[in-house]
Amino acid sequence: MITGTDPPNLSARLCLATAYERLRNWQRGIDTFRVAVNIGVAADQIPSRVGKAYLRMHELHKGVEALENASRINPTSFDNLPNLGTAYLQLGRLHGAEEAFKEITV
Repeated sequence: MITGTDPPNLSARLCLATAYERLRNWQRGIDTFRVAVNIGVAADQIPSRVGKAYLRMHELHKGVEALENASRINPTSFDNLPNLGTAYLQLGRLHGAEEAFKEITV
């Protein structure tokens, strides 16, 4: 069992969060990622996965915030950019969507 006091084990945290995602328990997945960050786990995929979870929960602004953070960490992430571009489109931020999609096609 993984607890909040376990050492920063990225693999275990990602496995647990993935299990929550498969169960469509997005908030538990987000909470798992937050605990991981708070204990010192650093990975560019964490904000991207949090952003995707927020988008699935229809919380576009929180999703975009997390995806933008992921984009700052890894500006060329092919896992992140399509989600960021799509979220921008849904918010009517056409220039941001265009920029995100351009990064994919370069």
